[in-house]
Amino acid sequence: METNEKKAFLEELQKAPEIYVIMSVCTKMPYVYCEPESYDDQVFLFHKEEDAKKLVEDYRQHENPIVAVKLENKQFLGFYSSLFMMGVNGLNVDFGTENAQSIQLTDLVRRPDYSKLPEGKVKVENPELQLTTIYYMQEIRRKPGIGQQPRFREMEEEMITHFREGTFIVPVQTADKENGEKESKVPFMKMKNGDVYQPIFTDMPEFFKFCRDGQFRAAVIPYAKLNSVILKQAKGVIMNPFGVRLILNKGQF
Repeated sequence: METNEKKAFLEELQKAPEIYVIMSVCTKMPYVYCEPESYDDQVFLFHKEEDAKKLVEDYRQHENPIVAVKLENKQFLGFYSSLFMMGVNGLNVDFGTENAQSIQLTDLVRRPDYSKLPEGKVKVENPELQLTTIYYMQEIRRKPGIGQQPRFREMEEEMITHFREGTFIVPVQTADKENGEKESKVPFMKMKNGDVYQPIFTDMPEFFKFCRDGQFRAAVIPYAKLNSVILKQAKGVIMNPFGVRLILNKGQF
């Protein structure tokens, strides 16, 4: 796009009363698409619901479950900012229509600057891990058994590599003991079969999906120390349980 055309397009997108974002049923996150020419990691946005639904139907015919979700203008900034934490760098607007445009995320919003955080404050985000996990889960959850195919082994290995490079948020609750001393407790999640997993999170937005009432504080744990805080009765960890919901057993990571 020419400079003036691009400026007008961005202003229109910022002022739109609503947009429709394509979400993956497999991850409960925005569906991420790798643009074949630029290799940008993009999410799909549409101005019109009917255009969004056309893409939804096309993907469903290819056994790829997605849905279109409406966002109001007041939700735009929070949504766009969250994409940085997912490792997304591009927006694919009105895909499949005569008005289709691809833009960089930074053309629309500025990436938050965490270089001047107060002393003692640490910003936790794992965009590479989030992105590789999203791509992996978008594929293996499309239909039962597909994850056993050899082509997914490389994707899984890349995901585990980023997991081992990560820093995580572990929820902790401080409680009073009978003798008046304080003790720290960590929550666990029990599966339908009775297996216990410990929740961990890649960033604060994911943590807040779990802890909306403030009963847990966020403990920042680098991967090297993760095993030392996992409950003995836990079979492993469940990363972002209300997002990608990656379950890893002890020994896998």
